[in-house]
Amino acid sequence: MNMKIKNIKILTYTVVVLLIVNLTALGVIVYNRWLSPKPSCPGAGFERLKQKLSLTPEQEEKLWQERGDFHKRLDALSLQLQKDQRALIAALKRENSDWKELKDIIMTINARQLEAQEQVVEHLLEVKNMLKPEQQDIFFSIVQERFEMDDKPGEGRYLRLR
Repeated sequence: MNMKIKNIKILTYTVVVLLIVNLTALGVIVYNRWLSPKPSCPGAGFERLKQKLSLTPEQEEKLWQERGDFHKRLDALSLQLQKDQRALIAALKRENSDWKELKDIIMTINARQLEAQEQVVEHLLEVKNMLKPEQQDIFFSIVQERFEMDDKPGEGRYLRLR
């Protein structure tokens, strides 16, 4: 019996830590998406990207469409993820939390996060296929810079793809 209580405490602690990590990630996404200062206006990042890559009008149109489709898919997934995170919190708040239910919710959250990562990579490949080799080099240097950027915000530090 004592071992069972110990296991429940360990599992509860693990779930709480995972919840905190997920909520922190969500907070960063929300801040960067809606609360952080924008370069100038919606689409300004796209304008900079367009200039850096010297896109043709045809490439620009295709890229703009792909960008819109990508964000629609990712936004829908983000809403599902938020719903799952609220379900996890609700399940944790219950007096007698069911570990199987918690684990199922965690697995759903993990699957959605994996799907989001896969969609990002799929989007990057779609963009890559629209670009000429010399444009691809520039594009991936921008992407790499975004991946490597530190916590010091700065105008022009990186190009926003949104």
